[in-house]
Amino acid sequence: MALIRNWMKEFLIIYLILTILMHLAAGEQYKKYLRYFSGMILLAVLVSPALKLVRSSDGKRALSSYYQEFWEKLDSTAQESGELDFENDRLLQKYESAVERDMEGRAEGMGISVSRIRVQLADDYTVKNVKIWMAEKEGAQNGELAAYLMEAYELKKEQIYFL
Repeated sequence: MALIRNWMKEFLIIYLILTILMHLAAGEQYKKYLRYFSGMILLAVLVSPALKLVRSSDGKRALSSYYQEFWEKLDSTAQESGELDFENDRLLQKYESAVERDMEGRAEGMGISVSRIRVQLADDYTVKNVKIWMAEKEGAQNGELAAYLMEAYELKKEQIYFL
């Protein structure tokens, strides 16, 4: 608050001095130059608080240092975000493998021989679709395995592919 009060005092004092000079000017031909000069001084006084923020010499941090710090933090945040995306992809792949092993184990427990199971997960870790490569084509066992997968993983029939 004191900073604003000092700035206002400075502005008013300079304005009064410039007004007195305008009235004391000897001739009309000099008044236009004096008005131009006065306007430039008043503009400089008005902008001085902003300039002090940009170039601080009293030991306080300048606005430019805050600007630099902001961009550095933004860069580090972007880098951390990229690392988190990589970690998320890695976890998604691990979870897909775990679900595939679980499904293969369940099929084996049911007496169904599968050569390979491939699970694709959505970003929210729900099962998007399942591709099952059967060792031998047996329709009844396919239906039994499909029924288990639909119940256990809340899948729809069109999300399960027997190959």
